Amino acid sequence: MSKSLNNYIGITESPRDMFGKLMSIPDSLMWSYLELLTDRTASVVESLQKNVQAGTTHPKQVKVSLASEIVRDFHGEEAALKAAANFEREFHDRQVPEDAPVKNLSQDNYIGSEPGKMRLSRALLRLDAAPSRAEAERLIKQGAVELDDIAITDPKYEIDLNTPRKHLLRVGKKKIFYFIVQ
Repeated sequence: MSKSLNNYIGITESPRDMFGKLMSIPDSLMWSYLELLTDRTASVVESLQKNVQAGTTHPKQVKVSLASEIVRDFHGEEAALKAAANFEREFHDRQVPEDAPVKNLSQDNYIGSEPGKMRLSRALLRLDAAPSRAEAERLIKQGAVELDDIAITDPKYEIDLNTPRKHLLRVGKKKIFYFIVQ
């Protein structure tokens, strides 16, 4: 783990973030994490590793166990169970997390190509879902942006701001939130 490599897990992070970061570590590193961050003995870790290599245990099971244990140590049993359930719901079942944020998007002071319309790339920038408009357009072209469960690949796609409505937006694998057109 290294802060300079941006792959550290802070002890004050939310259970959701902590669990997600632990689940994203490579399988090859999970053995070191088990040895260094848990109370499991070397023989227990070796046994788990042999089971994974033999195919009797799936690496995901071991990683979920590791993530749950570490979250439990810092946030308690209930938080660990909730983080595991939310992770499964969000990444395995592709459902919206229960605590998905809701943001607002208005056309205040916006002058676009057409009155009452805004390009999705500009909306991503306004909603803090992309660091720049060029990055937003790149994400759209790569198919990494879904609006109401429909992949948008046209960087010129526009959102209608005349009709107040709640939209679901997915940007990449990790950014999932609702936004309300006001």
